[in-house]
Amino acid sequence: ENGPVATLADETVLTDRSNGTIPIDLAMSSLRDINDEPQGIVSVFWDAMGESRVGLANITDDVTLATTQSMTLQAMLQLCMESLVRNLDGALARIWVANDASGHHLILQASAGLAAAPEDEADRIPVGEGLIGGISESRTPYLTNNIANDPHLKRQTWVKKENIVSFVGYPLVIEERLVGVMAFYAKRNLSERIVESLATISRTIAGGIERKKLENRFLKSQKMEAIGQLAGGIAHDFNNLLTIINGGSEMLLEGLLEPEERESTLRQIAEAGKRAEGVTRQLLAFSRNQAFEVEVLDLNEAISKMTQMILRFIGEDIVFTTKLDPTLCSVLADVGRLEQILINLSINARDAMPSGGNLTIETQNRVLDRNHALTHPDLKPGEYALLAVSDTGHGMPQEVANRIFEPFFTTKEVG
Repeated sequence: ENGPVATLADETVLTDRSNGTIPIDLAMSSLRDINDEPQGIVSVFWDAMGESRVGLANITDDVTLATTQSMTLQAMLQLCMESLVRNLDGALARIWVANDASGHHLILQASAGLAAAPEDEADRIPVGEGLIGGISESRTPYLTNNIANDPHLKRQTWVKKENIVSFVGYPLVIEERLVGVMAFYAKRNLSERIVESLATISRTIAGGIERKKLENRFLKSQKMEAIGQLAGGIAHDFNNLLTIINGGSEMLLEGLLEPEERESTLRQIAEAGKRAEGVTRQLLAFSRNQAFEVEVLDLNEAISKMTQMILRFIGEDIVFTTKLDPTLCSVLADVGRLEQILINLSINARDAMPSGGNLTIETQNRVLDRNHALTHPDLKPGEYALLAVSDTGHGMPQEVANRIFEPFFTTKEVG
């Protein structure tokens, strides 16, 4: 009430006794008497980088966690962009990923902050077109702290409406290959420290995109291998069913059956058709290509539905047993990933028992206390469902056991 307040951000520095500089934010207000005559000035300043340091540290932690967790590419990138906006008080953060099919377009995968976006930014941007496309083509970061007058942004309506001051964009490159572009808009100037830190963070995100793509290819190859093995077992089942259907049909057509035998044969044909439908449905369910979708799942029911499929994989020399706790709690899981995990473990168990043996899948309720959770940073104390797969095979050497949770690790020969 004593006078207007003027604030200067990212434009003022203090010099310490060693001639070092400290960037500060400065707020000033004039003091006036009852006659509105100036009597003095009150100034308040604070470390402009203190808050940014904490925010950048939080972003680094969030991005590292997101890029190493099991989630879809979109979910990973969305978490990263939300962290940028939240910790740096950003206006808008977005990521486009290069189209693998042609490499000529960028596809928007994540956006956090303001609901509206610049008019020049589409969900699909040709490489070389506009501000984002230009960054992808030049493979060079771009920074402006005066975006309202920047010639690279053709239409300024959004910038002026949202009071956007600055922009920085980074090409996401792995081994000279473009994987995407990251863009960040703010309503204040971006300091050199923030720009440099975001460059490091963008490289971490680029690595996360590349790992996620490699992981998806690996999972797809695993599924194709499993489908190939499954197809052999299903072909055998279909041959048996076709024998019933074709044999019964021929006898009916040629009049070789007595009247009392016809109804029984027709029932056998109908039952064989239903079984064939069930086999086809299982194959389609297993081979479906879907995103990672967590849902409330009855683990016992999911395992029971997979029993016939597992039996086809392991063959007749292995005894398959399930020990399912009827009081088992529900779980949050992706049923497609669960199926793939159990199929892969069953195949590995079969390969470890060439002369036959026992394969057991078991479920139990478990309660993990605080002491146990402390030894596993990813777990919290509480109730859990235990899913255990065991076999009587020859086991694995310790050096292999030490690496079983490494991404993409396998002891199988290439091809």
